[in-house]
Amino acid sequence: MTFLEAYDLHGPDVERIAASMRIKPHEADRLINEEMERRHKELGHGALSAEDRAWRDRNRAVCASLIREVLA
Repeated sequence: MTFLEAYDLHGPDVERIAASMRIKPHEADRLINEEMERRHKELGHGALSAEDRAWRDRNRAVCASLIREVLA
C-alpha cells in the first residue's frame, strides 16, 4: 500500500498508517507531516474564498440564533 492510499484510508492516524504500510510509526509521522505541509502550501494561507467565508459566517449566525431560540 502506498502512503497516499493509507492516508486516504486512515487519515492522519500514525499507528494505522504505519501498520498498513509495515513501517515504523516515526516514519509514518514524518510522511504525514510532509503531506500536511504539501497540502498547506498548495492551499496557501486563508484558503477560503470570500464567498466561502461569507457562507460560513451566515451559517454561524443562523446556528447562533437557533441556539438562542432553543435556550429561551
